[in-house]
Amino acid sequence: MPELLSLALIVLLAMLSPGPDMVLLTRFSLGPTPRQADLCVAGIVLGISAHSLFALTGLAALTQLHPQALAAMTVLGALWLSYLAYHALQSQGALRLSSVDAPKAGLTLAFLAGLLSNLLNAKVLLMMVALFTELLPPTAPLGQRLLGVLVLGIEVAAVWLLFVRLIRRPALRHAIERYGSWLDRAFGALLLVLAVLFMLSALPTLLA
Repeated sequence: MPELLSLALIVLLAMLSPGPDMVLLTRFSLGPTPRQADLCVAGIVLGISAHSLFALTGLAALTQLHPQALAAMTVLGALWLSYLAYHALQSQGALRLSSVDAPKAGLTLAFLAGLLSNLLNAKVLLMMVALFTELLPPTAPLGQRLLGVLVLGIEVAAVWLLFVRLIRRPALRHAIERYGSWLDRAFGALLLVLAVLFMLSALPTLLA
């Protein structure tokens, strides 16, 4: 199906561009075990699947009638990224590829980081609306549209899980152990920059 192939290709290109997901997954991939990163991937997949279903059912179209709702979602996303940035900046060099398992609180944070960073990202919602409207419109068979949601979820999970395994290759371990505190600060700074950009993009609509 050319529509599904086009959908998969566009989403892949979007995933390869730097953004909150890539920053978060890079940071959690450098933790004690891959469990944090895997749970972050699960959160990302769940968040994107929710946006896809919103686009599929047409519920997302309601947000176009109320642009302030999208702007408010963006502000919430910026606040969440700011919290994650603070957590990274305060971690005191927690990036250690040791045999110590990640605490339960860290696993919960990893899952919520992936989930909320997508659910509160208005750009992801708008992209899903555009893709499903263009490639899998309401006139397409329901089975084909649902298959699009499934393909999208599988693709996102597969690509990010592969990304996690590449980041955790032994060749990177020495640098990670040596520069763990600096890497955490760098990730925190990147998340803070993304939060500021999100906030700046939403302010004109909120103040209009």
